[in-house]
This record gives sequence, structure tokens and C-alpha cells, in this order.
Amino acid sequence: MDPAAYKNILAGSIAGGFAGALVLWNRRRSLIAGRNKPREFSVLGLGTAALICALLAFTRALGMQSPIYAAMVMILLSSSAAVLHSVAPFPIPRFLLRVRAGEFGILRLPGTGVRLFGACLRNTPLRHLGGRVYLSDVAGDPQAVLRGIHSAEIVHIWALALCCPWLIFWAAQGHWRSVGVGVAVHLPLNIYPILHLRYVTWRIERHIAGMRMSYRARETAR
Repeated sequence: MDPAAYKNILAGSIAGGFAGALVLWNRRRSLIAGRNKPREFSVLGLGTAALICALLAFTRALGMQSPIYAAMVMILLSSSAAVLHSVAPFPIPRFLLRVRAGEFGILRLPGTGVRLFGACLRNTPLRHLGGRVYLSDVAGDPQAVLRGIHSAEIVHIWALALCCPWLIFWAAQGHWRSVGVGVAVHLPLNIYPILHLRYVTWRIERHIAGMRMSYRARETAR
């Protein structure tokens, strides 16, 4: 790989990291100061420009046939979903967020790796990437956690939706290594986060239901 390719990889990494930092900053500012149209338009414009620059840089460095390029495309498209959602939350049918008892029963099995994945998130800086999805982040308010969990899940669902056309295109072209790498990237980037969020959704909803029952019991006893 020539020196110019390394420079493009560095430039693409910096641009992609800048877009991610914008998302985190916009989330924090929204919590502190509320929604702000000028700020959101600035985040959308700067984030989109950064991701386009990153894509062009990786294209020049790696070429469109490279499996590594496929991985970068999946990551950048997922980042674009996060940028867009931080500015204008995506709509999604509520029934898609509903977790059934049978699904929870499968997700909690050790063989699925969902609980292990969650443990890795809780004990690393990655816990801060999904927004306010822990009780310690919202002063123990389970309703706020549930809203944060749903918001994070929506981002990951839309990220998968944005990436699917690329996977289909690569498959149609016979670039199966790119397809394989793209799917492999989605396992830790979107698929396992969705599974973990759904597992936690069930637990938080049961916690909220238990709190309501305790409150009703106290009111009845008065």
C-alpha cells in the first residue's frame, strides 16, 4: 500500500470519528438545552459532509472491490443513521419494539451470547455510545431508560435497513467476500446491539410493571 493510501485511510478515520463525536455532542446538548434547529442543521450538514469525505477517502485508499472497503461502508452507513436520528428521530412501527416472553426466553440463553455482549458493553467505554440506556445515567428513572433503549434500537434497525441495498448489490455482482465481511461487521455493530437492547427492554418493562403493582398495593392499603 502506497503512502497516499495510508494518508487517505487516516483522513477517512478522522472524518468518521468527527461525525461520531458530533452525534454524542448533539445528544448531550439536546438533554441540557433542548432541541435547537440551528444546531441540528449544523450537525446534519457537518456530519453528512464528514461521512462523505470519509467514504471518498476510503474509496481512494482501498478500492471498491476490497472486503475492507465493504467493512468501512457498513460502518459509515451505520454512522449516517446515527447522525440523522440525532437530528430528526426516525419513525418506526411500535410493534417492532415489542418484546414477547418467548423472545426474551431465547435471548437470555447463555448460548446466544447476548448477556455476555451486554456485560462487555457495561464494562467498557462503549456503554456511552448508545445514549441514556442505563439507570445510573438517568437518576434511576426506568421510563427514561426505556425511551433511550427504544431510541438506540431504532438507530440500529435503520442502520441495517440502509446497509441492506449495498449487501444486495455486492451479492448481485458476485462479490461474496464483501457480503461476508459486511454481515460480519453488522454482528457487533448492529445485530447484537439490537438483541441486547431487546433483552434489556423486557427486563425494564417488568421492572416498571413491578413498580406500578407496588404503588397500587400501597394505595390500596391506605
